[in-house]
Amino acid sequence: MINNKSLTLLINTIFLVVALIFLSIYNTNTNLANIESISVFGILVILFIVISWRYVYFRVFSPYIVFVCSLYLCLCGQSVMWALNMEAGFRDLRENSFWGIKKYEITNGLLYSYLCLLVLHFTTVSYLRNNGHYRQVKIFNKIDGIKVGKYIVNFGWLLVFVSIVPYLFVSYMQYAVVSKVGYIDQYANMNVSSALSQFSDYLCVGILMLLFAKERGMITKYSIHVYIITLLYLLIELQLGHRTPIILFFIAILFIFFSKKNIKLKWVICTIIIGFVGMALMRCVVLIREGTINDLNDLLVFLGDKKSSPVVDFLGDIGWNIFSLINVQRLIPAHYEYSNGFSYLISLTSIFPNLGFWEEHPASVYGALGNWLQRELGLSFGAGFTPIAESFYNFGWLGILVFYFWGRFCIFLNQLFEKKNNELSFLLLIILIGVVFKSAVRSSFLAFFKPAFFFCFLPILLLYYFVSIRKN
Repeated sequence: MINNKSLTLLINTIFLVVALIFLSIYNTNTNLANIESISVFGILVILFIVISWRYVYFRVFSPYIVFVCSLYLCLCGQSVMWALNMEAGFRDLRENSFWGIKKYEITNGLLYSYLCLLVLHFTTVSYLRNNGHYRQVKIFNKIDGIKVGKYIVNFGWLLVFVSIVPYLFVSYMQYAVVSKVGYIDQYANMNVSSALSQFSDYLCVGILMLLFAKERGMITKYSIHVYIITLLYLLIELQLGHRTPIILFFIAILFIFFSKKNIKLKWVICTIIIGFVGMALMRCVVLIREGTINDLNDLLVFLGDKKSSPVVDFLGDIGWNIFSLINVQRLIPAHYEYSNGFSYLISLTSIFPNLGFWEEHPASVYGALGNWLQRELGLSFGAGFTPIAESFYNFGWLGILVFYFWGRFCIFLNQLFEKKNNELSFLLLIILIGVVFKSAVRSSFLAFFKPAFFFCFLPILLLYYFVSIRKN
């Protein structure tokens, strides 16, 4: 009798073959391109991924499912509305003639995205054992049985104290720019030291450490201070319009509080409802910040307008990231050669400081692909980028194989998730999700790797070092 894992891999292979057939048809005859049917196919793909994961893994809520769903929404968020033959909000690429994007370019972009997701799913499921778990990762095994709560609490407070002033200063400067030029142009007009800006990001790391310690019973006093700092951080991020970091921060908190608990159906339903309300609020925040909504009456008019929906606008906004993939497919190989993995290799050097050897760090020159695309398109705002666009930038259609390695990364995250009794390994997972997951699904590898090293692995390695000294 065929088991759930084998059946999942078989259906996954069928989806891959069907996607390749669609691709060959549309590449041969571009006039046959049908956005609606391909969008429906994409919904079937993501439903298959989520449902099959429910039957092969021991629980649905896991790091992998967060990663793959986030990746789908960032690349294919607009296609959810296209499948229903609806407009995908104010940034609908299908309706915006300014960019001159053709139907077959959209379908090719969607199909390439589906292929990447299916390779990712095939890899992640392949390494599952028959009991629905992964092999235990051996990271931090040497400190098993040692109480590390004191170190986590002290280190968390240290990061908060040294980063909160830089964070408030950078946030004030950013808010001043947003008030003057708007959200879209804020990054082009920021005049803050990049080192200071990056250092301020340690506040989020410190807060997550303290929340983790509080849930694990490591903090017995000053608990209210942890919640006050957390609330302050969230309010500032919301005011600055940082929607995706807030969402991922809340997901990290869910992992903290539901790490050892099975989430009941009523909580799943509540989470979905809260998610939709959150999407609507996020869109309203943007409109308030841009001056479209100035008072309660404007808000009620917007919510009552049948032609607009904050949820659709939000999905269309984050799904706009397929714009980067479509334009990469336009430029490569027509105007540029494939990078053949160079952007990944050069990004690995980003952890080494520029000690005067170069006028600009090579990683910033060749790895910041969002900046490259912005220059190529002559845009005054960021074009964005995604790991799927970068895979095509390097290898063309063979770039779908890059998602084997992203699948191994998801396996590593799930291994950390299953190793809940080791405080440091589970804390590493929490920080990865709360701090750098945004870059993993909405940026190039450079924007993910450097923060992952400095904000996630380095603090945990320092904690591990101090605990090891205690053991010895």
